[in-house]
Amino acid sequence: MWRKIIIPRFNGANDLDAYLAWEMKLDQIFNSYDYEDNDKVLMASLEFEGYAMNWWNQITVDIARRRRSPIST
Repeated sequence: MWRKIIIPRFNGANDLDAYLAWEMKLDQIFNSYDYEDNDKVLMASLEFEGYAMNWWNQITVDIARRRRSPIST
């Protein structure tokens, strides 16, 4: 069961430092709770916006079109 936690948003801007800071924050959050890897993927992807959301949607459409397994890690 998911606990109420706050995951920071990520817009996918071309800023490596912003991405690394976002990733480190997610690592801190997920290391504090016992989530399955596929839950981590779902929770993180819910906070995508802008370019990151468009990119993620394109990835998931491509996976479905090719009948591949969903991303789980």
